[in-house]
Amino acid sequence: MKRFIALTAACAAFLTITTAVAHATVTPSQSTPVGLEHDPEGIVARGRTNGSGDVTFSKLKQGNYTVLLTDTSTLRAPATVLVKSKLRNEVSAPIAPGKRGTQAFALDTSGRKLTVVVVKDGESIIVHVQTATENRELPR
Repeated sequence: MKRFIALTAACAAFLTITTAVAHATVTPSQSTPVGLEHDPEGIVARGRTNGSGDVTFSKLKQGNYTVLLTDTSTLRAPATVLVKSKLRNEVSAPIAPGKRGTQAFALDTSGRKLTVVVVKDGESIIVHVQTATENRELPR
C-alpha cells in the first residue's frame, strides 16, 4: 500500500511539473463591423466597435433583434459578442475569423441566434466584441 501511495505521489508530481499551463488574453476588438437585424425588417443598423470594443445602437423600435458581425475577416482570433440591453445581458458562443465579406450571427450556447428583446421604443443595445488568444507557457 505504501508503494502505491508513493508511486501515485511521484506520478502526480511529474504531471504537475511537466504540464503546460494555458491561459487566455482577452482583448477588445476594435473596428469590428457589427450589424443589428430586426425581425422582420432585416438589418436596420450598422456600426463599428470603438477602442473599447463597444458599439451602441440607440433609439430602437420595440421588437426582437439579432446581432451579426458583418465581416469576420477583421477578426484576428475567435471573438465573443456580449450584448447588453435593458432586460438582460447575453454572451455568444465564439465566432471564428472568416474570409472577407463573411457574415456571422452571434449564437447562444444552444446554437440558436442570440435574440435581444427591446420592450419599448427608444431603448438602446450595447454590443461588445472581444477576442481571446490562448497563451501557453511551461511552469518554471
